[in-house]
Amino acid sequence: MVFIRIISKKHIYYFIYIYVMYRISNYTTRFLRCAGQLNQMVIGWFERHSGISWIATIIIGIAIFYISSLTFAQVPVVFRINWKTIFYHFAVFFFFSFFLHISLIKGKNITFILPSIIIGIIYGLSDEIHQLFVPGRFCSFSDWMLDTSGILLASLVYLIYINYKTSRQNLKF
Repeated sequence: MVFIRIISKKHIYYFIYIYVMYRISNYTTRFLRCAGQLNQMVIGWFERHSGISWIATIIIGIAIFYISSLTFAQVPVVFRINWKTIFYHFAVFFFFSFFLHISLIKGKNITFILPSIIIGIIYGLSDEIHQLFVPGRFCSFSDWMLDTSGILLASLVYLIYINYKTSRQNLKF
Protein backbone atom coordinates (compact mmCIF):
# COMPACT_ATOMS: atom_id res chain seq x y z
CA MET A 1 0.00 0.00 0.00
CA VAL A 2 1.41 3.39 -1.01
CA PHE A 3 0.51 6.40 0.99
CA ILE A 4 0.67 9.72 -0.81
CA ARG A 5 0.67 12.83 1.26
CA ILE A 6 -1.11 15.75 -0.30
CA ILE A 7 0.76 19.03 -0.04
CA SER A 8 -1.47 21.79 1.17
CA LYS A 9 -1.44 25.41 0.06
CA LYS A 10 0.17 26.30 3.34
CA HIS A 11 3.21 24.16 2.51
CA ILE A 12 3.48 25.66 -0.97
CA TYR A 13 3.34 29.20 0.41
CA TYR A 14 5.97 28.30 2.98
CA PHE A 15 8.26 26.89 0.27
CA ILE A 16 7.80 30.00 -1.89
CA TYR A 17 8.52 32.25 1.11
CA ILE A 18 11.75 30.34 1.92
CA TYR A 19 12.84 30.45 -1.72
CA VAL A 20 12.17 34.19 -2.05
CA MET A 21 13.99 34.96 1.21
CA TYR A 22 16.97 32.89 0.05
CA ARG A 23 17.15 34.77 -3.26
CA ILE A 24 16.80 38.15 -1.56
CA SER A 25 19.56 37.35 0.93
CA ASN A 26 21.77 36.10 -1.91
CA TYR A 27 21.30 39.32 -3.89
CA THR A 28 21.74 41.43 -0.75
CA THR A 29 25.01 39.69 0.04
CA ARG A 30 26.27 40.28 -3.50
CA PHE A 31 25.23 43.94 -3.36
CA LEU A 32 26.92 44.53 0.00
CA ARG A 33 30.08 42.80 -1.18
CA CYS A 34 30.18 45.02 -4.29
CA ALA A 35 29.40 48.14 -2.25
CA GLY A 36 32.19 47.28 0.20
CA GLN A 37 34.66 46.84 -2.65
CA LEU A 38 33.53 50.13 -4.20
CA ASN A 39 33.92 51.96 -0.87
CA GLN A 40 37.35 50.41 -0.41
CA MET A 41 38.37 51.53 -3.92
CA VAL A 42 37.08 55.10 -3.47
CA ILE A 43 38.45 55.64 0.03
CA GLY A 44 41.70 53.94 -0.97
CA TRP A 45 42.01 56.32 -3.91
CA PHE A 46 41.58 59.33 -1.61
CA GLU A 47 44.15 57.84 0.78
CA ARG A 48 46.67 57.44 -2.02
CA HIS A 49 45.99 60.99 -3.26
CA SER A 50 45.95 62.76 0.09
CA GLY A 51 46.50 66.16 -1.55
CA ILE A 52 43.03 65.95 -3.05
CA SER A 53 41.69 64.95 0.37
CA TRP A 54 43.29 68.06 1.86
CA ILE A 55 41.76 70.21 -0.89
CA ALA A 56 38.31 68.69 -0.22
CA THR A 57 38.74 69.31 3.53
CA ILE A 58 39.73 72.94 2.98
CA ILE A 59 36.90 73.57 0.49
CA ILE A 60 34.33 72.11 2.91
CA GLY A 61 35.80 74.22 5.74
CA ILE A 62 35.58 77.39 3.61
CA ALA A 63 32.00 76.53 2.62
CA ILE A 64 31.06 76.08 6.29
CA PHE A 65 32.59 79.46 7.16
CA TYR A 66 30.87 81.17 4.20
CA ILE A 67 27.43 79.73 4.97
CA SER A 68 27.86 80.72 8.63
CA SER A 69 28.59 84.29 7.47
CA LEU A 70 25.26 84.66 5.69
CA THR A 71 22.71 86.84 7.46
CA PHE A 72 19.09 85.88 7.75
CA ALA A 73 16.05 87.92 8.66
CA GLN A 74 15.04 87.72 12.29
CA VAL A 75 12.50 84.97 12.58
CA PRO A 76 10.38 84.41 15.65
CA VAL A 77 11.42 81.40 17.66
CA VAL A 78 9.05 78.56 16.94
CA PHE A 79 9.43 75.33 18.84
CA ARG A 80 9.53 72.83 16.02
CA ILE A 81 12.18 70.65 14.47
CA ASN A 82 13.97 72.04 11.44
CA TRP A 83 15.14 68.92 9.63
CA LYS A 84 17.13 70.85 7.03
CA THR A 85 19.29 72.44 9.70
CA ILE A 86 19.80 69.13 11.46
CA PHE A 87 20.76 67.41 8.21
CA TYR A 88 23.06 70.29 7.20
CA HIS A 89 25.02 70.35 10.46
CA PHE A 90 25.31 66.59 10.66
CA ALA A 91 26.19 65.93 7.00
CA VAL A 92 28.59 68.82 6.45
CA PHE A 93 30.65 68.06 9.53
CA PHE A 94 30.51 64.34 8.75
CA PHE A 95 32.16 64.94 5.36
CA PHE A 96 34.52 67.58 6.76
CA SER A 97 35.72 65.16 9.42
CA PHE A 98 35.81 62.18 7.05
CA PHE A 99 38.10 63.97 4.59
CA LEU A 100 40.16 65.29 7.51
CA HIS A 101 40.62 61.72 8.75
CA ILE A 102 41.64 60.54 5.29
CA SER A 103 44.08 63.44 4.98
CA LEU A 104 45.75 62.88 8.35
CA ILE A 105 45.58 59.12 8.79
CA LYS A 106 45.81 57.86 5.20
CA GLY A 107 44.70 54.43 6.38
CA LYS A 108 48.00 53.78 8.15
CA ASN A 109 48.71 55.79 11.30
CA ILE A 110 45.63 55.39 13.46
CA THR A 111 47.19 57.46 16.28
CA PHE A 112 46.11 60.62 14.44
CA ILE A 113 42.40 59.83 14.93
CA LEU A 114 42.16 61.70 18.24
CA PRO A 115 43.86 64.91 16.98
CA SER A 116 41.62 64.73 13.92
CA ILE A 117 38.49 64.48 16.10
CA ILE A 118 39.69 67.37 18.29
CA ILE A 119 40.40 69.56 15.24
CA GLY A 120 36.89 68.88 13.90
CA ILE A 121 35.20 69.61 17.25
CA ILE A 122 37.19 72.83 17.73
CA TYR A 123 36.30 73.92 14.19
CA GLY A 124 32.61 73.26 14.91
CA LEU A 125 32.85 75.27 18.15
CA SER A 126 34.63 78.14 16.37
CA ASP A 127 31.89 78.08 13.72
CA GLU A 128 29.22 78.50 16.38
CA ILE A 129 31.19 81.29 18.10
CA HIS A 130 31.63 82.96 14.69
CA GLN A 131 27.85 83.04 14.32
CA LEU A 132 27.61 85.22 17.47
CA PHE A 133 29.08 88.11 15.45
CA VAL A 134 26.85 87.65 12.39
CA PRO A 135 23.59 89.64 12.44
CA GLY A 136 20.54 87.40 12.43
CA ARG A 137 22.55 84.37 13.59
CA PHE A 138 23.18 82.98 17.04
CA CYS A 139 25.37 80.45 18.75
CA SER A 140 23.57 77.22 19.52
CA PHE A 141 24.75 74.41 21.74
CA SER A 142 22.46 71.94 19.94
CA ASP A 143 24.03 72.87 16.58
CA TRP A 144 27.46 72.24 18.04
CA MET A 145 26.29 68.87 19.35
CA LEU A 146 25.00 67.99 15.87
CA ASP A 147 28.39 68.99 14.45
CA THR A 148 30.12 66.82 17.03
CA SER A 149 27.86 63.85 16.37
CA GLY A 150 28.62 64.07 12.64
CA ILE A 151 32.33 64.20 13.45
CA LEU A 152 32.11 61.21 15.79
CA LEU A 153 30.10 59.16 13.29
CA ALA A 154 32.67 59.90 10.57
CA SER A 155 35.40 58.77 12.97
CA LEU A 156 33.54 55.56 13.72
CA VAL A 157 32.92 54.83 10.03
CA TYR A 158 36.57 55.46 9.16
CA LEU A 159 37.80 53.29 12.05
CA ILE A 160 35.49 50.46 10.92
CA TYR A 161 36.85 50.86 7.39
CA ILE A 162 40.46 50.67 8.61
CA ASN A 163 39.66 47.65 10.77
CA TYR A 164 37.97 45.93 7.81
CA LYS A 165 40.87 46.76 5.50
CA THR A 166 43.54 45.49 7.90
CA SER A 167 41.59 42.30 8.65
CA ARG A 168 41.27 41.64 4.90
CA GLN A 169 45.01 42.21 4.43
CA ASN A 170 45.81 39.82 7.28
CA LEU A 171 43.71 37.09 5.65
CA LYS A 172 45.73 37.25 2.42
CA PHE A 173 48.75 34.99 2.29
